[in-house]
Amino acid sequence: MVVVTADHGECFENGNHFEHADCLYEGALRVPLIVRYPDGVGAGLRVSRRVSNLDITPTVLHQLSLPSQENLAGFPLQSDFSEDANRVVLVRPPEVRNPDRIPARLRIIRRVVGEPVAPVTDPRTRGVVDQLWKYLWAPDSEQLFRLPDERLNRATEEADLGARMLEALESEMLRYPAGGLAPEDQDPETLEALEALGYVQ
Repeated sequence: MVVVTADHGECFENGNHFEHADCLYEGALRVPLIVRYPDGVGAGLRVSRRVSNLDITPTVLHQLSLPSQENLAGFPLQSDFSEDANRVVLVRPPEVRNPDRIPARLRIIRRVVGEPVAPVTDPRTRGVVDQLWKYLWAPDSEQLFRLPDERLNRATEEADLGARMLEALESEMLRYPAGGLAPEDQDPETLEALEALGYVQ
């Protein structure tokens, strides 16, 4: 079994330049995910519904006929062979450890490419995305995009759909509450490494 993927893309579109830590646009969210199963199972199959990198672990466990851990995030991709395309995937920015401090990496990026011309994403933003729609909620804003267009906010004109997406978001937030870093991962060296990579700020 071979799995090929990536952790994030970059926000080159929508005026965010090279920064991705606070970007919930498709440029940062859409990454390759290719699974080659043994013996050619599923060869050539393209899964049409939204999937997540969180699905990789349950997929591998399912392939090895190992039990899934309790409260493990994600779903085995093998189940996608027969399920519909209506799944939503939860999106949210990384945990912000020092919200008032600009990391050295970001200062260097901004010296080279300038300040982003799009507003910085509220760190409290949470959202869900499916094949056609992306819904982003923050305490002071609601955004609803018909993909691939992420410039026109349709939250007002598609209020009923927005309400359904909000329900889906609330359901996903119950399934995947933000827990932050595990205590054993909060030593200064690990935090510095994660910050340098943009995973915590």
